[in-house]
Amino acid sequence: MDNTPPDRIAFDNSRDAKVQAFAESENLLKIYPKGADDETFVTFYFVEAVAAFSSFTAAPKNIPPV
Repeated sequence: MDNTPPDRIAFDNSRDAKVQAFAESENLLKIYPKGADDETFVTFYFVEAVAAFSSFTAAPKNIPPV
């Protein structure tokens, strides 16, 4: 059994976080035309997440949280 802790998600509904998200990905405006002022848009990020990268040529590598 895998003993990896579950990933946690933190939500940030501040306008500053939304502005940054739209600055990073302008295609979001196609879905949320009001931009950072769209009330249905939610920003979130992973907390204490563990990433596993796989390759067909090498064994998977686990990247521990920072």
